[in-house]
Amino acid sequence: MKKRKDGRYATNVTVGYDETGKRKIVRIYGKTKAELELNRAKVLVDVDHRTYVTDKTVTFCDYAQKWLRKKTIEITDNSMYEQVLRLHTTGINDLPLIEITPDDCQELINKAAKHPRTCQKIKITLNQVFRSAIQSNLLYKNPATGISLPKYKSKPKRALSGSEKAVLDKTVFTPREQLYVTLLRFYGLRKEEALALKKEDFDFEHQTITIRHAVHFKNNRPTEKETKNEDTRILYIFPDHVHEFMAFILSCDDSDPHLFRNLSKGGWITHQSFRRMFYSISSKMKRTAAEMELDLPDNLTSHIFRHGFATDLYYAGVGLKDAQYLLGHRTATVTMNIYTHLDNSRTDARDKLINYHKQGK
Repeated sequence: MKKRKDGRYATNVTVGYDETGKRKIVRIYGKTKAELELNRAKVLVDVDHRTYVTDKTVTFCDYAQKWLRKKTIEITDNSMYEQVLRLHTTGINDLPLIEITPDDCQELINKAAKHPRTCQKIKITLNQVFRSAIQSNLLYKNPATGISLPKYKSKPKRALSGSEKAVLDKTVFTPREQLYVTLLRFYGLRKEEALALKKEDFDFEHQTITIRHAVHFKNNRPTEKETKNEDTRILYIFPDHVHEFMAFILSCDDSDPHLFRNLSKGGWITHQSFRRMFYSISSKMKRTAAEMELDLPDNLTSHIFRHGFATDLYYAGVGLKDAQYLLGHRTATVTMNIYTHLDNSRTDARDKLINYHKQGK
């Protein structure tokens, strides 16, 4: 206890510990010693009951924006959080954090109930904000815990069709377009990983490609970020592609290390330029398909190439752990889900059982 120059008494109280184990200390004041002890006792009771907060006036909107600015430093891609906070939390924006109830959170979900995936994003964002507020001693419990979501069924992912593969083999692309198609189709790179590649990532002596980073687009502008699994992976170059990769790199501007570069300013390609490139790839495939009298689906995406690569790994008999590494999945669960889906689509087991029962009769 210490008397200040303004006549008030002050003391420190430990109200908890942060994630590193460091004590959280707050300063308690009172005009008299008795008032100071009373204020101190109230804080200790709240701490003991786990209901202590440092400021009961902070609104959801104010804290969420502060949290988002902090989050921007930690990760590059905040687009989901920004969209949710802009469009789907207006009903609680002006409420003090401490006054937000589970019913308030459920109401946000109910308003978006026709869009189950959006509801998932809302809950994820609320949980992130509230958990951070608890760490900051502005909340003592998460009001989003236990809210109900509408059922969500993800759209099945598809791989390249046989027609698309046949068309790809016959379509003439520019060298840059061909490089992009090859990297996704035969190496399973994510779009943002392929676009981030630099000359230094290719080692032709050992015939490898090193996947070190990725590109994120925000308002058309590219910025560097870590890969999804936050790790580097090394892929071996197929002998048939060595010449293609070497020729492309030799044709690039010596002053710019980026393979998919901004043709006017250098550096990474912009999102608008990428979209033009992918539209060109798709259009050329459609023209080739028409010449071959083949019908192609209209929903070609970069991820379809990657999913095709995952499918090829399965049918080639590549083991789960190796496939996880080649695809750059953070956990084996994602890879296992792909393999399980492909397992379910095969008829080998069913055919064997049918034949077995026929023989038994």
